[in-house]
Amino acid sequence: MDGREPIRITVRRSDVWLDAVQEAKTKGINGLSPLKVTFLGEPSIDAGGPRREFFRLLPHHAATTLLRGERRKFFSMNVKAFQGGCGIPCLADPVYEYITSGKCSSIVVSSDDIPELAMRDTVEKLVAANCTEEIQAVFSEDIAISYLAECGYTQPISTLQWKMKDDIVSTLIDYHLILKVKACMDQFCEGLETLGVGSIVRKNPSVLRQFFVFNEVPIDADMLRSILTLVEGNGDVKLIEDLAYFNFNIFLDECDNGPAGGCCSIQELLEFFTGSGYPPQGFSRKCTISFLHDTTARLPTAATCNLELRLPTCHGEDYSQFRECMMLAIRGCEGFGQS
Repeated sequence: MDGREPIRITVRRSDVWLDAVQEAKTKGINGLSPLKVTFLGEPSIDAGGPRREFFRLLPHHAATTLLRGERRKFFSMNVKAFQGGCGIPCLADPVYEYITSGKCSSIVVSSDDIPELAMRDTVEKLVAANCTEEIQAVFSEDIAISYLAECGYTQPISTLQWKMKDDIVSTLIDYHLILKVKACMDQFCEGLETLGVGSIVRKNPSVLRQFFVFNEVPIDADMLRSILTLVEGNGDVKLIEDLAYFNFNIFLDECDNGPAGGCCSIQELLEFFTGSGYPPQGFSRKCTISFLHDTTARLPTAATCNLELRLPTCHGEDYSQFRECMMLAIRGCEGFGQS
């Protein structure tokens, strides 16, 4: 991307995916030119922070529109990894298996992978069936009959036998989760070839899996501390900063309990000063903590482009005020240039 003119796009936070698609069509986004992102109504200069937040929000908005499932998703952007994003780690294992192999025959889907509750219930009842009568009882419900009919089965339910159970289960899963949406997955795979990402993924499936497949790895206080570098002063200034940093560490420990303790989560705190979650490849620069010495500066501020969190020092030993202001800033000031 060196030497290429940046492409500037403007998106709304409420419709990141739709606006991104429209901008891609009108401005010819190809993944090679760096993006400069502006969120509508938010004054900022994109030196990395807005773009990082854009790529954090994009997969969530896209998944809501294009994918099915709660966390590990099936179908109903390779640019992200190239431009400092964290990929789209929300796909189910069978989807990634298809991306890396290109073969439907190699995909194994368990009932736990099925995103639709009614479909999952149907399959689990079939798996638990122990006789022909129980197999036929599963298809006494209209929705179960419709699932089977979509697969091309046109015979009376009375013709179903217990010995057919495994074939029925595999047919339902293969058709509804793979074959029915194969065209969508093929189009996605074609898109991955825009920058040659598809071939890289196929050669290194285990290494790049973290960019595509959902894997809930919680970020805890110790992990966040390990990536933070303290920028501190000397003398009396350092004493004031040490007190603010002491309060921050108490706040971090509270964040480990998240909503259960009435505090924000570590993830919310990380997003506040980086604009993203923790990317699989790590950040391109150090995350730093600095301090605000203006006595009127009660709220923390962030420079997401520089991955910098600035802590207020005016609260002294009053941790309750420090905590209140941290919470207000993190949860009450969404957007760039907002206060």
